[in-house]
Amino acid sequence: MNLSRQIPLFTGTLLPVLQVMAYNYFNAGSKGFEPDIYIVAIATSVFCAFFISREINQRKKAELALTKSLDEIAEFKSLFESAPGLYLILLPDLKIEAVSEEYLQATMTKRHEIMGRHLFEVFPDNPDDPAADGVRNLHASLKRVLSTKAADAMAIQKYDIRKPDGAFEVRYWSPLNKPVLNAAGEVSYIIHSVVDVTQRLINEDKISKAAEEIKELYDKAPCGYLSVDSNIFLCNVNQTLLQWLGYAPDEVLGKMKYEDLLTPASKEAHLSSFNEVFARYLADGYINDLEYEFQRKDGTSFPALVNSIAVFDNNGNFIKSRSTVFNHTEQKKAQEQLKAANKELESFSYSVSHDLRAPLRAISGYSQILTEDFGNELGNEPRRLLGLISQNSKKMGQLIDDLLDFSRLGRKELHKVNVPMHQVVQNVYRELNLENNTGNPEFIIHPLPTVQADASSIRQVWINLISNALKYSQQKEHAVIEVGANDTPDEIIFYVKDNGDGFDMRYAHKLFGVFQRLHSDKEFSGTGVGLAIVQRVITRHGGRVWAKGAKSEGATFSFSLPKNVS
Repeated sequence: MNLSRQIPLFTGTLLPVLQVMAYNYFNAGSKGFEPDIYIVAIATSVFCAFFISREINQRKKAELALTKSLDEIAEFKSLFESAPGLYLILLPDLKIEAVSEEYLQATMTKRHEIMGRHLFEVFPDNPDDPAADGVRNLHASLKRVLSTKAADAMAIQKYDIRKPDGAFEVRYWSPLNKPVLNAAGEVSYIIHSVVDVTQRLINEDKISKAAEEIKELYDKAPCGYLSVDSNIFLCNVNQTLLQWLGYAPDEVLGKMKYEDLLTPASKEAHLSSFNEVFARYLADGYINDLEYEFQRKDGTSFPALVNSIAVFDNNGNFIKSRSTVFNHTEQKKAQEQLKAANKELESFSYSVSHDLRAPLRAISGYSQILTEDFGNELGNEPRRLLGLISQNSKKMGQLIDDLLDFSRLGRKELHKVNVPMHQVVQNVYRELNLENNTGNPEFIIHPLPTVQADASSIRQVWINLISNALKYSQQKEHAVIEVGANDTPDEIIFYVKDNGDGFDMRYAHKLFGVFQRLHSDKEFSGTGVGLAIVQRVITRHGGRVWAKGAKSEGATFSFSLPKNVS
């Protein structure tokens, strides 16, 4: 007999009766009851009271245990909902039982709106995407989990999410579906976890497109690109260079060395200096302006100019080169044409010089004869005119000389040597001062460095600048000429400063042009070619020229030479 099921019987019917009988026991003498019956009644009443009390205690314990379990379940639920990651808990009928906060955020949904609803009712396919297959693929995976009772990892899925406004947003996910089995081995729940890989795929797509664009630019560049590995075998060649050479990629990559692309003569020259050049290449990390003759597959050749940078690993070991190859065919033709034109121009210049000098000598000579032989018979005006003829003939001769010098500078090859600038300036000033009797101005020379330059043309620069300073300051009572240099990270700046007549800065742009003068011959003599020569020389050295000044306050003429030249 299950006593617990009889508790209502005891408490509702028997207990009140027993209580009455016990009460009457204590009044038995006057009521006529048998004592034994009262004793049994009392014992039974006590037993029932004890049994009921124990049952109530057990119920209270059960209620406390249940309350504790519910609290623990609530705590675990809270932990699950706030756990990092995107999770859904599904029942076997695919209704949503629980969801993490991050999943709600990622899918733009709210807990109270999706709990208890069917998964695909909440997350349908994008109706605007005819190729959408997210529902089909996910449903198939969940069916496999229910049938196999094993986890199922899905490939990355395009599964668009419906936004609160009803529109769909493109999303990509990496899903994993895992069963939770009960004691009987049946599926109680399915844990559906996902990783939002949308941004990763977008970034990968951008990188892929950028890589394709770079590859296209690399292959279709107007110059050749090649790389050699640490054994000097070709490991990369762009389509431009392959087309120039007439090879297919599989004919050269990993099979040919760099020197195999050269003509026999160019290959011999390359190998003879390889160790020295390669050592410098590794030390500097780059090398520029190497000239080679590349040989095509059909045996023909073309001249090329090669620049290269070295690529090293973290330990400083050479991995490969990155080299550019410029087809120099047209440039070589242009150089030959220019060389021929220069020779023709030089011949023409000397011819013109000779042809112009002859009549000038005649004009100057005849005017001098007239002045010497018939000067006394001529009046003042004829003698003045003859003087002007002689003076302008000399000026014309000087102009021809300056033009020839200017022309030769453009054709002359630069031979760079160490030039001690301080010594050059001292010598130039001493010679100019003696030749022109400039009145001994105060001449200040600050320390000047030694530079790599063409000695004769740089000397001409100093001659032109210092002679200008002497000329334009000669009318000063106390003329001061200062020469110095300033060092900068990229270049050395030299200057010649005077306190002479100066110039108007509004016309500074005319100073270095041929025949451009800011003073008349009456003020200061000159042909207007000297500063143009200065600019041509310095430009050919890779430098620049400029001037600052003010009318009647002097001028400063500066030029720079880059450090890689100095």
